[in-house]
Amino acid sequence: MKNVIRNFIAIIFFCLLCFNSCSKDNNPIDSNCNFDSNLVGEWYLVDSLNLSFPSPDYNFQGFQINKNQTMIPLGIETSTGKVAISQYPRIDSIISAINGKIVIKYAYKFYAFTDTLHYNINGNRIVIGDQNYSQTYIKTSLNTLLFNPINSDVAVKIDTVYNNNMKVFNFPSAYLSKKTSSDILIIVNFYSSYITVGINNFNGVGVYSIPFQKAEYSIFDTDMVIRYLSDSTSSATFIVEQYDEISNICSGTFSFDAYEGFYMLGPKIEIRNGTFTVPIYK
Repeated sequence: MKNVIRNFIAIIFFCLLCFNSCSKDNNPIDSNCNFDSNLVGEWYLVDSLNLSFPSPDYNFQGFQINKNQTMIPLGIETSTGKVAISQYPRIDSIISAINGKIVIKYAYKFYAFTDTLHYNINGNRIVIGDQNYSQTYIKTSLNTLLFNPINSDVAVKIDTVYNNNMKVFNFPSAYLSKKTSSDILIIVNFYSSYITVGINNFNGVGVYSIPFQKAEYSIFDTDMVIRYLSDSTSSATFIVEQYDEISNICSGTFSFDAYEGFYMLGPKIEIRNGTFTVPIYK
C-alpha cells in the first residue's frame, strides 16, 4: 500500500513539474511546450518571376503564423499595394515548432502531407528551409504598404459563370506583356485557372482577330492542367480601346471559343463579355 501511495505522489509531482515548466505566465502561447511563440506574425520575401517574357516587377511570398498553430498564405492586394490574407487561403497546421525545427502539415484537396524544416529567428528576420535550400523572410504586418497600387481588373463570363481575376495575389494577377513591338500577350489569373491571349500583329488601339490556338483557357485539376485552345472563327476577337505606355495602362474587350484538344474535336468552353484594364510590362 505504501508503494502505491508513493507512486501516486510521484505522478502528481511529475504532472506539477510539467505544468510549471509549460505555464510560466498566463499567455496561452507559452503554455504549449511544442510551439515557439516568436514565430507568431506575418513574414514575407520578394523576388522576381523570372519568366521568359516581360512580367510584373515583383513576386511576393508570405505567410501568417497564428497562436492556434495555423499557417495561412499572404498576398498583395493589387489595388492598394498592401499585405493581405490570400484571397482563397489554404490553412495549414503546425504540428510542432521548437528549438529551430518546425513540422508543418499541408492539406490540399484530397491530399495531406507533413514537412520538417529548420528555422532561425534573428530580430525581424527568419531563415527557414532544409539542408539543401533556405529562404529569408522579413517580419511585417497586415495592411503594410509595400508596393504602389496597380489597376489590374478583368471580368469575363466563362460558359455561364462570371469570373474576376485574383485581387490578392503574389503579383498583379492580370497584365499585358509586350514581348516585341508587334507581339503582345495578356495573362489573367483566376482561382485555379488562367486565360492567355496572344496577338502577333499588334499596333495599338484597334480590333484584332485572335489567331488559331493563340488564346488559351486552362484549369488546374489536382496535379494536372486541362487546356482549352481557341479556334480561328470570327468570334475570336480582341479589341483594344486604350493603350498608353506613359500611363502604363491597356484596356479593352475579348471573346473566343476554346476547345479541349486539337482541331475543335474536344469539349468547347465559351469565353464571352471579357473586359480588361491591365498594366503594361515591356
